[in-house]
Amino acid sequence: MKQRGMVLLVILLLLGLMAGLAADMATRFHTSLRRTGQIETALQQRWDFRIAEDQALRILLQDLKNNPQLNSRDQLWAQPHTLALKDGATVIWQLHSAQDCFNLNALAHSPLQPLEEPPYSVAVFLALLEQSGVSALDANALTAAIADYIDSDNNVRRDGAEDDSYSDKPLRYVANQPFFDVSELRAIKGMTPRLYQTLSPWLCALGSSTLQIHVNTLSAVQTPLLAALFLNKQNTGNVRSLLSQTPENGWISPKQLLNAAAQAWPADKDILSKSATGLSATSDFYTLTLRLQHEGRTTLQRSSIYYQRKDSQLSVYARTAAPDSH
Repeated sequence: MKQRGMVLLVILLLLGLMAGLAADMATRFHTSLRRTGQIETALQQRWDFRIAEDQALRILLQDLKNNPQLNSRDQLWAQPHTLALKDGATVIWQLHSAQDCFNLNALAHSPLQPLEEPPYSVAVFLALLEQSGVSALDANALTAAIADYIDSDNNVRRDGAEDDSYSDKPLRYVANQPFFDVSELRAIKGMTPRLYQTLSPWLCALGSSTLQIHVNTLSAVQTPLLAALFLNKQNTGNVRSLLSQTPENGWISPKQLLNAAAQAWPADKDILSKSATGLSATSDFYTLTLRLQHEGRTTLQRSSIYYQRKDSQLSVYARTAAPDSH
C-alpha cells in the first residue's frame, strides 16, 4: 500500500513538473513569437522609412542641381509629400533647411586672448545672449566655456572651462570636439535651464564650424536671430518688417536682402556689410521629418542630411527615431 502511495506521489510530482515545463515552454514560445513580430515590424518600418527617404533625396538633389544658387520654400523639395506603400503604410515627409539657426560649432573660433577682437560669429552669439537678458560679463564667460568645450586643446580661455571645471559635475570632461546635438549645451558651465529654453529655438549643431544662415527659410520666429546677425543695431520690430518683405520666390542672394536693409537703415551699412559673411541663399544641411502611419500606429524619424556641393552628392549622417503613438 505504501509502495502504491509512493508511486502515485512520484507520478503526481512528474505530472506537476511536466505541467510546469509545458507552461514555461509556452511562455517562452509566446515571448519568442512576440519578439519575432517586433523585429519584423521594426525591419518593415526601416524599409518604409528608407523608401520615403530615397524619394526625398532624389527630389532634393534634383532641385539643388536645377537651382544651385537659390533654395526657397516654394520649391518642390520644401513641400510636404505623401507616399502610399504596398504594405498598406503611408509615409508623410517634409524637408527643412537646417541652416535657419545659429550653428554652435561656429564658436570654435572664439579667441584665446581676452583682448583679441572676437570674430563675427562670436559677436552674433553675444548679441543673441544680450537679447536674452544676459549681462556682458556672463555672456563672455558662457561663450568662452562653449569654445573650450568644443576646441581640441586644454588651454583655458579667460572665464572659460576645461576639464577641471567639471570634475564635480556629471559631465566630468569636456568633449574637445564639435557639438553633435544642441542638448549638450545644457551641461556647459554658465548655462541655466531658463536660458537654454530661451536660446534653443534659435540654435543648432551642424557638421561645420562656419556660420551660414539661410535667409530664405527664416520666419517671424527667427526675427531675434536675424536681429543678432545685425548685431542688435535694429530692434526686432524693424527686423520683422524687413522679413515681411521677403519676395515670394525668396531672396535671390544675401545681397538683395542687405540692399533692402540698407535702404531702410542707411546708418547701419558697415554692420550690414559685415553680416554678409553669415548669410546664404542656399543650404548644405537639411532635416527630413518622416511620419509613418500603419495599422493605427504613427512612428516618427528625423534624418540629418549633408549636401556635398563639390561632388553634387547627398548623404545622411544621422537618423533619430521617436516612439510609436496611437
